Amino acid sequence: MSFSASSNNITVTDSSGATIFNTDTPMPHITNVITATQAHTFPESGDSSHVIAYYGSSADSTCPVNVQVWREVCNYEYVTVWGNICSWDYVYDYGTGTYSYQEVCAYGPTTTYENVCRDQLVWEQQPGPVSGTVSGNTVSAKDHAATYTLGTVTSGTSPDFLLALMTATRTTAGAQHDMGTFTSAIPANKIAANGSTVLESAFEPGGASWLSRIVSVYLDGDSVKAEFKHSNRQYVGWTDMGSASVCGLFPPDASAAASNTSSTWSIIFEVYVGKFTT
Repeated sequence: MSFSASSNNITVTDSSGATIFNTDTPMPHITNVITATQAHTFPESGDSSHVIAYYGSSADSTCPVNVQVWREVCNYEYVTVWGNICSWDYVYDYGTGTYSYQEVCAYGPTTTYENVCRDQLVWEQQPGPVSGTVSGNTVSAKDHAATYTLGTVTSGTSPDFLLALMTATRTTAGAQHDMGTFTSAIPANKIAANGSTVLESAFEPGGASWLSRIVSVYLDGDSVKAEFKHSNRQYVGWTDMGSASVCGLFPPDASAAASNTSSTWSIIFEVYVGKFTT
């Protein structure tokens, strides 16, 4: 291996004479180093309840109602009956001038005190209807973006590339009731973050993604910027449910538990701004 320098150019060749390093070709070098810490809170997507089903029951003793029904009602009362009233008595016979003991009948009223039963329309308490609703929670669709300036490069540099490193910490995690905390694969140590980096995602029970949050580092003129972007489609929770019931036939809409989708990140950025020699 040999080394030579001539006319501001450095060349290295191996034992066979082949060039393995030549500064005459474009060489990368760092022109600026920008460090910044940026916190960002992804907002709530918003929730609403939707009725999944109505249910009802017509025989629940916890909801009594008064109804009129025909029932046999018995009471003790005086009852008068007209008819022949007969009794044994002495009767005088004027023809013979003698008395005889015989049954004597006469038409008249007879009153007795007895238990009398009649069918009557009466008020009675019976089990009444109970109705209710079961509701589920829906997370509203939302798009969100926020851009921050991390620093400014030397004017006129016209960088050829950025090398971005970041150390990211999720201080508050978003979550969904049926699948728990949003998934994040960001490690606690420093990682390369060139282009766009997915911070966290949320998934349906079947595995499809319905929410994503990313951070992108890019150059805008002489400014190095970071964009935090959120996007989610409408999501109907599988287990975010609530129920409400009432005595009667017109139940209120139930409220389902809302998902707390907001999350907060704090990121330390270390951005190397570079050019290639010509």
